[in-house]
Amino acid sequence: MRYGILSGLPTSRVLHRDVTVATGDSILGAPPPKRFPVLIRLSCSRYECADFWGKIMKSILYRLNTYCAIVLLMAPSVKAQDFQAEFDSQWGLRMIGVDKALEKGLDGKDVKVGVADTGLQIGGKLHSELVGRYRGLGIDGFGGSLDDTDGHGTHVAGIIAANRDGKGMLGVASGSEIVALRALLDGASLEEQQIATINVYRYALKQGVRIFNASYGYPGPFTDYSPEIIESFAAGELNVYREVVNAGGVMVVAAGNDGWEEPSVPGALPVLFPELQRGWMAVAAVNPDVELAWYSQGCGGGAKYFCISAPGGDEFYGEEGLINSTWLDGKYLGEQGTSMAAPHVSGALAIAKQLYPNASEQELAQLVFQTATDIGDAGLDDIYGWGLLNVGNMVTTREAEAGAIYAQAAWSHATTVNRVADIIESHADRPDLDRYGFWLTPFAGRTDLSLGSSDLSGQFTTGGLLGGFDYAIDDRWTAGAAIGFSQNRFAADNGNKVEDTSYHAAPYIAYESDTFFAGATMGASFFSSKTRRVSAPGMADTILGMAGLDIAGDQSDRALWATARVGRHFDLESVDVSPYVFSRVARQHLGAVDETGTSVLTLRAASATNLTGDLGLGMTVRAKPIEWSDILVTPSLNVAYGRRVGTFKRSVELLGSSITSKIDPSRNRVELEADLLLTGTSSALEGRVTYQAGVSSDAVSHTVSANLNMKF
Repeated sequence: MRYGILSGLPTSRVLHRDVTVATGDSILGAPPPKRFPVLIRLSCSRYECADFWGKIMKSILYRLNTYCAIVLLMAPSVKAQDFQAEFDSQWGLRMIGVDKALEKGLDGKDVKVGVADTGLQIGGKLHSELVGRYRGLGIDGFGGSLDDTDGHGTHVAGIIAANRDGKGMLGVASGSEIVALRALLDGASLEEQQIATINVYRYALKQGVRIFNASYGYPGPFTDYSPEIIESFAAGELNVYREVVNAGGVMVVAAGNDGWEEPSVPGALPVLFPELQRGWMAVAAVNPDVELAWYSQGCGGGAKYFCISAPGGDEFYGEEGLINSTWLDGKYLGEQGTSMAAPHVSGALAIAKQLYPNASEQELAQLVFQTATDIGDAGLDDIYGWGLLNVGNMVTTREAEAGAIYAQAAWSHATTVNRVADIIESHADRPDLDRYGFWLTPFAGRTDLSLGSSDLSGQFTTGGLLGGFDYAIDDRWTAGAAIGFSQNRFAADNGNKVEDTSYHAAPYIAYESDTFFAGATMGASFFSSKTRRVSAPGMADTILGMAGLDIAGDQSDRALWATARVGRHFDLESVDVSPYVFSRVARQHLGAVDETGTSVLTLRAASATNLTGDLGLGMTVRAKPIEWSDILVTPSLNVAYGRRVGTFKRSVELLGSSITSKIDPSRNRVELEADLLLTGTSSALEGRVTYQAGVSSDAVSHTVSANLNMKF
């Protein structure tokens, strides 16, 4: 973190480090109290220590060379590149889940990150970790050389983008591109600093940079300043920040190393200038135990709304507790500070841009905030803000399960249609009409769907009422029409749900003789659906995830469907046996999705179609009627096997990128139906009670219906 003090106001921003430790350095003096800054005296200067220990190590290594060569010859399986050791050299990478991004091939490839700092060693001095990461874009805002003589800018650049080359250390976004912006120079006047700042940001904006890392600031908490004071000495700097935000850019700014409860300026600028908030990210530092580092300033004073925490290092844990990164002249160095925490967030933004290339950087900043792990007090707090940066959560948001509720809605519609078709189809095998009749059937059903995860599994319930009119064309042919409605609900195990009111209309025709029977139905169903999502991939242990996302959407869907069944009767002594084959097909038109909610994870989708069907065979066994008082009782049992064709899927758009979500329950299904027909010997009324169970490897359904039919 860079800052300076003169009569309480900034002069030039002088480099300040709490500690820098290279291999072999020793730290003298008692450790400072937690969160209070202190000067750390080294036993030698950084360069003297490095030279002294370099001579010793050179002698040792010279003697080991022969032995190392022998070991390598004897162990040909040893790899020159050790990617695991490289990853492990930065403890913060695992803490924030960078390994999850690498597993998905996400490394911020080709995303530009502007590093406004002390410059960068370039040309022949370019650190090997930054070869390919620095591609020639950069500027010295002071009009001189870009060359980094301080090391701070090189260290920050490595944390962001150091190569994944199996040696040294690894950056958060190892495929990103560093744009070096020299905005800090020891000894520069305040006016020179201001001009340099303006120059570098305007240059970077012209180069297409929209992610900026600013590991610098002014002394003390921002509460020491007022808008008028800042305008008096930094009007030009403030205006160029406005230009960055208005261009859609994001400033990632270190919170400061003074141990105050609030960030320094410029970390907390949006508190004083709210127009900056949409493009601002202040960053506090945590130690390896995920606690605020002793030196780090917090997210208080109203900054918690745009503040996040990230690994910054802590020398109390020894060298292993520092943040290892690139240093001058091809070396590596461990450091601590919010200067080290901020580039973790900048690298995460680069990965987010690769993940969602069509999203704006300011949308991605919200994604980074909202996928952070909630630490400290529940919810936004004055220490950690949104919580701990979680790249693993962030890259999970684009999993296929993101839009699963809309695939589940399509499956629910098909299940509803099947229940309606079952009820209508049952009229094909009832006793003949004298001429015409009316019928009414209330029904209720439930299906438990188990697909291995809470995002995909859930419970479907339906209840409704169907009624129809039958007309006997002759003693074998019957035609009719049915109408009705139902209330349907799918509640996913993760808390998401879709509810709809559906309306159904279907003409049908049936043929029934002593030997053969057949039937066909053509129907249309209309669904007015309301979707509510409280859960999404990547939101585990986040502020919004624990509170519930509360994302809502309304859709208007419809389905055209048809069924057919053909079979034969066999009249045995005590029962009638009726084998048959059947088919069903449903073509759904799924309306557009346009969710609303406070989360950046709202989904969009254009209208789409979904085609599914069933083919199968079955057999009905019907007992001879049993007379009981003046009522004929006819029990029957139906067993059917069906195989589904087609998949329930839906393509949705998240942050401008497409995600295809689908559910694919077992395609094989067995249905059992027990039926009790009650017919009055001297009455036009006829009743039927039906229980139906459907069983597959991942779904079990139960449906109960009661039919009342009046014949004329």
